[in-house]
Amino acid sequence: MWLKCTCEPCPGSIPNDEQHLHEEDAVDAARAQELDEESEHGSLGPFPAPTMLTQNSSSEGNTGKAKKGPTDADFVHSLLREMRWQEAAEVTRTHCPGALPQQLVDTIGFQNDELQRELRELRWDFCKRQSPDHVGQSEEWWEGNTFYHHRRLDEHCLVKIEVNRVGNVVSLNMMYDLVPIPTRMLLAIFREVDLWKELLDPSGALDFRSELAHQYAPNDQLVLMSWQIPLRFIPRTELMLNRSMFDMLECHDQQKHCPPSFVALEVDPTGSGDDTWRGVRLPPKSGSTRLSRRLVIVAEQASGGTRLHVRSRSILPLPGWMLPTRLIMLIMKDLSAAIYTALLEVGWDRDDGIKQQFARRMEQESDFYAHCDRRIVQLRAQQSWQPHVPQPTLPPCPTGKCEREGCPFQKHSRASNNGGTHCCRRCKELTSGGSSQWLSGKHGPACQRRKHDIEA
Repeated sequence: MWLKCTCEPCPGSIPNDEQHLHEEDAVDAARAQELDEESEHGSLGPFPAPTMLTQNSSSEGNTGKAKKGPTDADFVHSLLREMRWQEAAEVTRTHCPGALPQQLVDTIGFQNDELQRELRELRWDFCKRQSPDHVGQSEEWWEGNTFYHHRRLDEHCLVKIEVNRVGNVVSLNMMYDLVPIPTRMLLAIFREVDLWKELLDPSGALDFRSELAHQYAPNDQLVLMSWQIPLRFIPRTELMLNRSMFDMLECHDQQKHCPPSFVALEVDPTGSGDDTWRGVRLPPKSGSTRLSRRLVIVAEQASGGTRLHVRSRSILPLPGWMLPTRLIMLIMKDLSAAIYTALLEVGWDRDDGIKQQFARRMEQESDFYAHCDRRIVQLRAQQSWQPHVPQPTLPPCPTGKCEREGCPFQKHSRASNNGGTHCCRRCKELTSGGSSQWLSGKHGPACQRRKHDIEA
């Protein structure tokens, strides 16, 4: 079922977590109908009447004073702030052609064309093979040049990974089925790129960095990322990308390429040939090896959480012997499990420091997230789902001494750092003979260095 659009913003600020989880438990399909009836957009459904789009002023009471009203560009920008690119494209085509700056029209057309291209090529279930039934069980196999990995991370989530390398081109498909955390928190994680370090690199082993280079429009940014894979001879890697966010909860995707979802799209801007992208000069190389990549992440809405679909195509500036398919899969297996654990921690652990960072950001942008809350509640009511994603039973935080012999520290309090067995990932790799053995024996940068009290 597809959701009818309402563009009316949600008033007020975002409630705290406790309120958000319990305040609207009575919301049902009747409430969704009530919200629809409150819409002021008239017979045009998701769009305001043409008179609203072209209005430049309105009378203010009997004073005779003119009050400046919304313009076409104001309204379109409001849609982009809410990630509703398809609706913005429809407005520019049907209600105000020629009334908007050409640069804004080009931006909207470009992003929608790129999104549709990726959605047409996305394989929603790229492997039909029977998956493991028991928690912790995994399977791996080759089909030609393609390497597959399935693993059941817990009773909620099965992760599927497909890696294919032909020459320097690496294609990756991955699916989490599913991630049981509140949609609003997952949306914040997708959107707030500058807070990614602790999620993507919880151990500090990758020295991950991200930087906003330019903003073209709301939810349309030029971003520079870099990281260092802790393997001998592999240089530091950087990635320049044009990143955009899309609200796809509605039925404007007539070809039905996409179920109700939030979508993140990353387009490679480095192939223009003149060091510019959409009129903006790209930052120069920092001395790192620059990777070329296109990526789409679809957060498909489901009753128990979100089904994540990831598709990327990268051109690696490294020979196959330096980064073979099996090693890429090894990195992705560890990373996928660590990210899932981190998502659960951020989604539900009230004392988690990373969650608090995201909560503060959502509070700063309360109007945006309140609007998204309302649309999510409507969708869940339309689908006859519970008003909120039910909270899963989380494993206890790691306790006790680090398992590396001779280490004086306690286990790291976040299981996503190293799996819950050591004080940091460096200690774990030194214990297992992993890739960091050639480095110094010092602890990793994320080690909490909490002394373990030895019982008598």
